[in-house]
Amino acid sequence: MNFVNDAERALASRETQSARTINVLALFALIGVLAGSLYLQLGVGEQPCPLCLIQRSAMIGLAIGPVMNLL
Repeated sequence: MNFVNDAERALASRETQSARTINVLALFALIGVLAGSLYLQLGVGEQPCPLCLIQRSAMIGLAIGPVMNLL
């Protein structure tokens, strides 16, 4: 019976670790897109269109999900 509990704990630990990895990757992807858009705006001097500004605010909203999952 103790072996079953250890196996269940190991499986839960792997599932938790994989969920954290996915959340970290999603967060890095969102940060990369936002950093790229800010670089184009501030570094290169491109002015964003109104749709781009709305998409940026939506990306910031989407980044809250992985952050909350990691906390």
